[in-house]
Amino acid sequence: MGNELALELADVLAKIKEQELIVKDLKKLKSDLESQVLDDWAVEGMSSIKLTDKGTLYLHTREYAGVRAEALETSSAYLKAHGGEHLVKPSIHAGALSAFYKEKNEQGELPDGFADVFNCGSVMSIRLRK
Repeated sequence: MGNELALELADVLAKIKEQELIVKDLKKLKSDLESQVLDDWAVEGMSSIKLTDKGTLYLHTREYAGVRAEALETSSAYLKAHGGEHLVKPSIHAGALSAFYKEKNEQGELPDGFADVFNCGSVMSIRLRK
């Protein structure tokens, strides 16, 4: 009985490994296609496209900010000096820092030198909405 379960488990593990490889290949293909579509849309000035039976592909932008590993002390002091003292705990939470960056950037109030202290920017991707 134990051998049968072990063999079944081995089969399941092998199937999982096969599926993980398929997913890895699909993610690579998605990334390549997304890059090409983003380039095309930039040239054509597009931000979405309605597909008849699949929904709508649309441009999604995510802004991010993170602490540079070598600048934790500088980052904490910088935030305290520029209205972000509520973000400084024993460490700086990346999600809260990203929200702070997005808010200040959208309001045109991003403090001078922010990009010198933090890794920040935006990442564009394409999403599908049904």
